[in-house]
Amino acid sequence: MSRSAEHDARNDALRSQFSSLDGARAQAIPDAEVFPKRAKILGLAHEVQDVPNSDGAKIHWIGDRSSKKVILYYHGW
Repeated sequence: MSRSAEHDARNDALRSQFSSLDGARAQAIPDAEVFPKRAKILGLAHEVQDVPNSDGAKIHWIGDRSSKKVILYYHGW
Protein backbone atom coordinates (compact mmCIF):
# COMPACT_ATOMS: atom_id res chain seq x y z
CA MET A 1 0.00 0.00 0.00
CA SER A 2 1.44 3.35 -0.99
CA ARG A 3 1.35 6.48 1.15
CA SER A 4 0.54 8.82 -1.73
CA ALA A 5 1.12 9.38 -5.42
CA GLU A 6 3.80 11.95 -4.55
CA HIS A 7 5.57 9.43 -2.34
CA ASP A 8 5.53 6.82 -5.11
CA ALA A 9 6.78 9.33 -7.69
CA ARG A 10 9.68 10.40 -5.44
CA ASN A 11 10.67 6.79 -4.78
CA ASP A 12 10.48 5.93 -8.49
CA ALA A 13 12.74 8.90 -9.32
CA LEU A 14 15.27 7.87 -6.67
CA ARG A 15 15.28 4.26 -7.87
CA SER A 16 15.94 5.36 -11.44
CA GLN A 17 18.79 7.69 -10.37
CA PHE A 18 20.44 5.00 -8.25
CA SER A 19 19.76 2.05 -10.56
CA SER A 20 23.37 2.05 -11.75
CA LEU A 21 26.74 2.83 -10.23
CA ASP A 22 27.25 5.72 -12.66
CA GLY A 23 23.86 7.15 -11.73
CA ALA A 24 24.64 6.94 -8.03
CA ARG A 25 28.04 8.57 -8.52
CA ALA A 26 26.47 11.40 -10.50
CA GLN A 27 24.09 12.13 -7.61
CA ALA A 28 26.62 11.81 -4.80
CA ILE A 29 28.15 14.92 -3.24
CA PRO A 30 31.95 14.60 -2.90
CA ASP A 31 33.31 14.05 0.61
CA ALA A 32 35.57 17.07 0.17
CA GLU A 33 32.40 19.20 0.15
CA VAL A 34 30.36 17.31 2.75
CA PHE A 35 32.87 16.91 5.59
CA PRO A 36 33.94 20.55 6.02
CA LYS A 37 30.35 21.81 5.93
CA ARG A 38 29.11 19.21 8.39
CA ALA A 39 32.05 19.75 10.76
CA LYS A 40 31.35 23.49 10.75
CA ILE A 41 27.66 22.94 11.51
CA LEU A 42 28.63 20.66 14.42
CA GLY A 43 31.33 23.05 15.64
CA LEU A 44 34.12 20.49 15.15
CA ALA A 45 37.63 20.99 13.86
CA HIS A 46 38.27 19.62 10.37
CA GLU A 47 41.62 19.00 8.71
CA VAL A 48 42.53 17.25 5.47
CA GLN A 49 45.75 15.27 5.08
CA ASP A 50 47.08 13.66 1.89
CA VAL A 51 47.84 9.94 2.06
CA PRO A 52 51.45 9.38 0.92
CA ASN A 53 52.04 7.10 -2.07
CA SER A 54 48.36 6.99 -2.98
CA ASP A 55 46.38 7.98 -6.02
CA GLY A 56 45.08 11.20 -4.46
CA ALA A 57 43.58 9.63 -1.33
CA LYS A 58 42.95 11.95 1.60
CA ILE A 59 42.25 11.61 5.31
CA HIS A 60 39.59 13.85 6.80
CA TRP A 61 40.33 14.47 10.48
CA ILE A 62 37.18 15.58 12.29
CA GLY A 63 37.46 16.66 15.90
CA ASP A 64 40.48 16.73 18.18
CA ARG A 65 43.50 15.04 16.55
CA SER A 66 45.24 14.72 19.90
CA SER A 67 42.57 12.32 21.16
CA LYS A 68 43.82 8.97 22.49
CA LYS A 69 41.20 7.07 20.47
CA VAL A 70 39.99 7.57 16.91
CA ILE A 71 37.54 5.90 14.59
CA LEU A 72 38.96 4.96 11.20
CA TYR A 73 36.23 4.62 8.61
CA TYR A 74 36.93 3.25 5.12
CA HIS A 75 34.33 3.62 2.46
CA GLY A 76 34.27 3.17 -1.25
CA TRP A 77 32.37 2.40 -4.33
